[in-house]
Amino acid sequence: MLTQQTYPGINQYTERQNKAVHRILESLEKREERLGEHYRAYRSHSRQNCHRVIEISIEALGGEKVTFTVYMGDVSSSGMSFLFPYELPSPDIIIAIPLNDTDKTLFRGEIVRMKEIPDEEFFEYGVKFNGRLL
Repeated sequence: MLTQQTYPGINQYTERQNKAVHRILESLEKREERLGEHYRAYRSHSRQNCHRVIEISIEALGGEKVTFTVYMGDVSSSGMSFLFPYELPSPDIIIAIPLNDTDKTLFRGEIVRMKEIPDEEFFEYGVKFNGRLL
C-alpha cells in the first residue's frame, strides 16, 4: 500500500539517485538491444529510446494536483516509460513532453506497468497514451 507522498523532481534527487537513474537507463537500453527483436513481434508500435526530462502530473493522495519531473526511458506512438523513485497513488497521469524550449505536448496516460528495479530504489513505469490534450 502506498504511504509515500513525496514527489521530488529530478533536480531534487540525491547524487546516489542521479547515478542510479543513469545506470538504469543504460541497462534498459542494453536490454532492449538484446531482446528487442524478440519483443518486436508482440508490439504493435516500435519503440525509440528517448532519455529526456518530462513532466508528470498526478492527483496526490490528498486530492491536490502535483507536477514533477522524471526521466523518460523510451517512447512509441502508443505509450512511453519513465523512471521514478516512488510508488504513485493512481494509474491516471498527465504527461508533458517538451517539443522545444517553450512548447510541450500534453497527453492523458494510464500506468499499465510498474516494475521495481532491484537494488536501485527506483520503479520503471510503463504508460499507455489515452489521448492528446489541447
